[in-house]
Amino acid sequence: MSEERITASQMTIYMRLSEARIWLPMSVMEPGVVYHIHARNALLGIWIPAESGFIIRRTKFEQTSLFVEHHWDTGEPYGTAKPFARVADEPVLDLANAAALRACLDRLDARWPFADQLRLADAGLSALPPRSA
Repeated sequence: MSEERITASQMTIYMRLSEARIWLPMSVMEPGVVYHIHARNALLGIWIPAESGFIIRRTKFEQTSLFVEHHWDTGEPYGTAKPFARVADEPVLDLANAAALRACLDRLDARWPFADQLRLADAGLSALPPRSA
């Protein structure tokens, strides 16, 4: 995520995503596909089945690197990412190619600033059917 200031309405959306009780289950994830997610460090992630998680761009101490946020369904303490919607772009085919993964995430980050990523994740959440009890 960028260093933009978060507005009150954006914080409301962020909290709604954080507290969501519905998300796309691991069983419907597709390899190499980018998803709108809510995770500790990102709102976009590429599904990597071997990791049971999403590759994200993580910035820490002004250094940006690729990092895995595990799917929420993996459980505590590792599950940190809830996917809400598939991004319409073509999947990344070479999941071992860090340059391709980074290029994909860079391109999408440039296309959608934080506010747009937040809005799109929220729209994905709103479109999900309720979970059956």
